[in-house]
Amino acid sequence: MSKNFNLIFLYKIMECKFIDGFSKGNLYFSCCGNWIDIAKKTGGKGQGDLYEGVFAKYLKKNSRKPIQKYKKLFGNDLRIESDGEYRLLRRKSSLDIPAICFYSLDSDSLMEYFPDKDKEWIERILEENSGQEEITVEKFPLGISDKYLSEFNLKSEEIDAVTIQPRNLLMMFRENGIYYNKVAYIDKSSEFDIYNDGLFKRFFSDINEAIEKNIEIFFKDKNDYSHQCELRATIYTEHLKSIKRGITKHFDGLSYINVNENNPVNATGKDFICYTKSTHDGMYSSVVLKYKE
Repeated sequence: MSKNFNLIFLYKIMECKFIDGFSKGNLYFSCCGNWIDIAKKTGGKGQGDLYEGVFAKYLKKNSRKPIQKYKKLFGNDLRIESDGEYRLLRRKSSLDIPAICFYSLDSDSLMEYFPDKDKEWIERILEENSGQEEITVEKFPLGISDKYLSEFNLKSEEIDAVTIQPRNLLMMFRENGIYYNKVAYIDKSSEFDIYNDGLFKRFFSDINEAIEKNIEIFFKDKNDYSHQCELRATIYTEHLKSIKRGITKHFDGLSYINVNENNPVNATGKDFICYTKSTHDGMYSSVVLKYKE
């Protein structure tokens, strides 16, 4: 595609028992420290990442000067770990910041998310309207590809997906001082330094603001995670007392609908469309695709 769509949908995959509370606006914020712990225990790519919060990775022989630099900058907040022949640098404060993750759907991830039977149809719509600045799709499918569900370390019947039409939710995040952005994917198989290499500039032009807001938690390994196209929201002004203790934030006024597979629906205008891990004929929403300038 020559142009890029703005954000179309968010998806949240969770245990079925939590969907009702989530659909009523009770959003649970966990943290990076917990996701690292999950990765250590399961090794799964869906729910955990051993490199969460790592802002720099240096070969041990090259690490002395960077470590001196960041000790001066972060003091006791600096955490140094060994990873084979490398040193990993994290900030302790980045591990317990409340955060929530969503899969995101825009032009970069459009074809990744759709179940195979929908891809040909939506591609045809885009081609037929390629010269337009805005496209209205009356029956946009709401399901999510099984490959994302399969990465969770739970039996398939224990999890489901909530499809989110994001405008109202993201407005509420902004109103409540919750910062969000799409995660940046970088090559973590060799040396990197988010601050020294200027990678933080995708988020902030000012390095001091990037440091203040712990921007390192918005980077992940492109080799294992770039297909997720993750959007992450953080409450960088708060810290959890333990990485095993999250917090729930309530947001009033969000609408939702529970989709029964035997009763497909038009969910246009609903913020949360619950139980959408499988796409069924007739389960749709009218969606306006607006291009970025």
